[in-house]
Amino acid sequence: MTRERREFERYPCANLGSCSGSTDIPIGVKCHDIGAAGAGLTSAEHLPEGTHLRINLCTNTDKPLLLKGIVRWCNKTPDEWQAGVKFHKPALFPLAMVV
Repeated sequence: MTRERREFERYPCANLGSCSGSTDIPIGVKCHDIGAAGAGLTSAEHLPEGTHLRINLCTNTDKPLLLKGIVRWCNKTPDEWQAGVKFHKPALFPLAMVV
């Protein structure tokens, strides 16, 4: 049995948004899971490990969800890149905003 390394549970979602690193050029992303300490993102572009990101996600409300984190890993799939992002500090937000 493998041990889950995450401190907080992740929840499936399908929120669109954008992120930017040091270049401040926005990159389109889709968030496929999210929790208080991090998120799983999918993008057409590579998000290098160690990159600090500002993430802006569309929500189920009229307010976007703004988060900051660091890319922990990024893997190529046949059609896209998938990345794991750890937030700089735990994000406290109502789950109804994103799931």
